[in-house]
Amino acid sequence: MDNQNTIASAVDHGPAFRSWFIPEYTQHERGRGWYAVAALVALGLIAWAIYSVNFLFAVLIVLTAIILLVRHSEMPAQLMVSIFEDGIQAGENFYAYRDLKSFWIIYEPPEVKTLYFDFKSAWRPRLPVPLAEENPVEVRRFLLKYLEEDLSRESEPTSDALSRLLRL
Repeated sequence: MDNQNTIASAVDHGPAFRSWFIPEYTQHERGRGWYAVAALVALGLIAWAIYSVNFLFAVLIVLTAIILLVRHSEMPAQLMVSIFEDGIQAGENFYAYRDLKSFWIIYEPPEVKTLYFDFKSAWRPRLPVPLAEENPVEVRRFLLKYLEEDLSRESEPTSDALSRLLRL
């Protein structure tokens, strides 16, 4: 693709209401104890997979362990999150308000400070955006102009809480 097409396809979203940086993914602190327990669990699951002649499961356990080790050894990239009048941009991805159904904020510092978005499409998973040091009241006030707030969500999703608890 030539430069002219790239420039022509760029969309100007106007001035950003708010912008901040977030890590591409959460990097949890894991001590030697965590790795020892994870290794024992992985070895137990591999032994069970071999015993039950489920070699594909054993391969999946090994691949998961490799991915966890590789992700821990590198620092996550920093993504800029910007809130515009027509949508949200996280890194290179832009999410228009017309594609979003609702938002909610779970703010329980210091552990949880996250802005969540639900898509209109049932096929798209929710979009969590860490708030970092942003003021959740101001972000909420701005988003209410464009999206419905889901007040029924009062705690972080179970999968996020479990992931944080297990440091995955």
